[in-house]
Amino acid sequence: MCRGIAKSSFFLLYLTRSYFSRWYCRLEASVARALGKPLIVVFESDPRHYGNSDYVQLAREATRKYPQYLSWLLDTEAIPMARRGYARRAVRLQSSQAVLR
Repeated sequence: MCRGIAKSSFFLLYLTRSYFSRWYCRLEASVARALGKPLIVVFESDPRHYGNSDYVQLAREATRKYPQYLSWLLDTEAIPMARRGYARRAVRLQSSQAVLR
């Protein structure tokens, strides 16, 4: 794992509330930080999947026991995970509300 991170151009982190509770996730994050790999964060925005639509709040929840990672996460832009089914339902709901207006 460490060799793969060392050879990579960037580090992609999929952030959930429980990400840092796993020792191997902390290991890979620590290696990426130590090597200065550019960070790309995709975060789980659905609370049903250990996420939060508020990235800052999710980062705080995820790093509660490991605060040394918080500024590293917050110093980068983050992309919310969007599930196709969830997005389709949201678009249908918005479309039906527009028709009702």
